[in-house]
Amino acid sequence: MAEILLSEMLPVSECSVSSDGGHLRLSGYGYARTPEAYAVPLMIEAIAKTDSTNLRLHFAKGHIIFNWEAAPGQMACYEPVYGHAFHVKDQGRVHEDTWVKITWVLGENQMQVLVDDELRYTNAGETGDDFHPVNYRGLFGPVGIGPAWGSTVTVRSLTVRELE
Repeated sequence: MAEILLSEMLPVSECSVSSDGGHLRLSGYGYARTPEAYAVPLMIEAIAKTDSTNLRLHFAKGHIIFNWEAAPGQMACYEPVYGHAFHVKDQGRVHEDTWVKITWVLGENQMQVLVDDELRYTNAGETGDDFHPVNYRGLFGPVGIGPAWGSTVTVRSLTVRELE
């Protein structure tokens, strides 16, 4: 398991990155990403908080959004292969100004999202559709975390572990 050195995170797009007492403070639009790339299967774990909306985790073409500005109660998901959007009703809210542990697990043909060890979403057992099967084999890329639309996200830790 590799705990990411927050000071080595790289800003993407218009993300403003600063240090706040050993924590990474992110504002603007975009995200901060790891300098290294990782391969599926993997587990991403972030301990972070948002001051309002939009706490986002990124991997490959996908990202998950908590406190989404358009519908804060829904978890907005963009799946990592094609970037196609879907929404998970009643699973997107996290408390403002409160540390949460977000765990995103990507297996070769399943994905799970947990908040404080509580399962919020899984596609285990789904096959997708004829055009978009659940198949994450071969995905490789950096991991990111960030804000959007006026939020500020503070990151205490980011850990990535490639699974076997």
